[in-house]
Amino acid sequence: MLSLPRGGVPVGYEIATRIRAPLDVLIVRKLGVPGQQELGVYRKRFAGAVAGKIVILVDDGLATGSTMAAAIDAVRTRAQTRVIVAVPVAPPQTCRVLGERADAMVCLVTPDPMYAVGAWYQDFPQITDDEVRELLARADADRRSAIEAQYHGGL
Repeated sequence: MLSLPRGGVPVGYEIATRIRAPLDVLIVRKLGVPGQQELGVYRKRFAGAVAGKIVILVDDGLATGSTMAAAIDAVRTRAQTRVIVAVPVAPPQTCRVLGERADAMVCLVTPDPMYAVGAWYQDFPQITDDEVRELLARADADRRSAIEAQYHGGL
């Protein structure tokens, strides 16, 4: 599971712990380029780590979807990788467009019109880098504990 930082990490943490999947981040940025308002780029961190796997891309919500589109493209460059996008909230059109790019698109709420991701949360704090690191470490520890318990017959 790859979360888009920073807001996607708490959402990714909740999903990863429930399905016992590893959690990491995929850093994607939007750049302002003349003629391409929402150009998204990514950093090549996962050279071959996702090849042949199912990758779930998670964020806290989508507006235009351009950052998630760049994330899909980044993962798609890996051979035989299935891509699933999972978000709590996004406009219907964004879900349709990204659903055509990904193998599957899961979006719980599709408001139309949608003005801002944060408007769909009761509490929408800014997530700090320290909180991201803590959630990634906790997800890793939770996953290791679950695997160990399963190995020892605890599950």
